[in-house]
Amino acid sequence: MSIDTLAAAKALERAGMANGQAEAVANVVRDATADLATKADLDALEGRLNERLDSYEGKLDAKLAAHQKNLDDRFAAHQDILDERLTAHEGRMDERLAAHQKRTDERLAAHQKSLDDKLASHQGRMDERLTAHQARMDERLTAHQDILDERLVTLEARLMGALHVQKAEIMDALRQQMMTFLKTTLAAVGATAGVVSAIATIVVKLLG
Repeated sequence: MSIDTLAAAKALERAGMANGQAEAVANVVRDATADLATKADLDALEGRLNERLDSYEGKLDAKLAAHQKNLDDRFAAHQDILDERLTAHEGRMDERLAAHQKRTDERLAAHQKSLDDKLASHQGRMDERLTAHQARMDERLTAHQDILDERLVTLEARLMGALHVQKAEIMDALRQQMMTFLKTTLAAVGATAGVVSAIATIVVKLLG
């Protein structure tokens, strides 16, 4: 800041200060205030500071953008690495699962075959036992049927014999009743003994 020392000295002289002292004081004030900034200096400084701040802000934004891009690039690269590792891990897991599934299927198939073989063997033994049991039952039924047939034949023979005897007895009783009836009837009508005998002979033949 620039001070008018002459005007300042005159002002001091008018205030009662000696000429030499007034000039000395004006020079001291001038020297003391030589480095002080004026309003224009402050405005200019503010302008330069704003420019520097704008420049610094632009540089900072550029650095932040570059840093963000670097982070994005690194994140993308890291994501790609993770994706590759996950894909590889998933592939290994799929292979392990497929191998485990294959072993499980093989074990289940072997177990199923073992069960089928056991079931077939058991079924075979059951069929043999059922066949043997059926054969024994058939033999027993055949033997029982033979016994029943023999008993039926014997019973039929006995019945036929009893019927034959009963038939003979009935026929004898019938003959006797017929002969008695004829004799009584013929005697009542006055037939001779020869006629009665002849008719009786005919009736006997007819009755068998």
